[in-house]
Amino acid sequence: MIRPALLLPLAPLLLAATVPDPSRPTPLGRPGDWVTDMDYPATAMRNEEDGTVSFRLAIDKAGVPAGCTVTESSGVALLDETACRLLMERARFKPGRDAKGRAIGGEYNGRLTWRLPEDGAVPTFRSGIESTTFTIEADGSVTNCSSTMGGTTRDVPCSSAAPERFQPMLDAAGKPIRQRVRMTMTAELVPEKP
Repeated sequence: MIRPALLLPLAPLLLAATVPDPSRPTPLGRPGDWVTDMDYPATAMRNEEDGTVSFRLAIDKAGVPAGCTVTESSGVALLDETACRLLMERARFKPGRDAKGRAIGGEYNGRLTWRLPEDGAVPTFRSGIESTTFTIEADGSVTNCSSTMGGTTRDVPCSSAAPERFQPMLDAAGKPIRQRVRMTMTAELVPEKP
């Protein structure tokens, strides 16, 4: 039986004595939070596939990835593709600066390890409230998806958060409008009846 995955995203190791280079993009937040064990592709889990993918992100002057290149494959195309897709969606940076202090683009290199759990590892059930928030655009398409659980909010692929399309929302005059939606689910332990 395949058990839920343990994903270990790894950022390049930096020594504490390293002085940051202001001309290079700097990750916002922890790179290890960009991809979680919940993102492990189900097909790869069923096939017991894992591996480490090395990547290079091209960062634009707004601090957003403009491209992702696999520099060393995990050996599993699905894991490589999933890593790049999620990094493009979630990774954000403080842009580098040129000598005049203007924002510039740059590159970020890293590795991400997809690892199946050790024998005996099982997930822990946690009760609580999870919410998914997304936008229904005026044309009915779904964008800007995020998930909140345990007080932590992260962007998630809309394909895993909500239906691909809804009937457009309408204002009082019947004109299609953009609307933000939050769906909330409560998980709790229920005592067994004897």
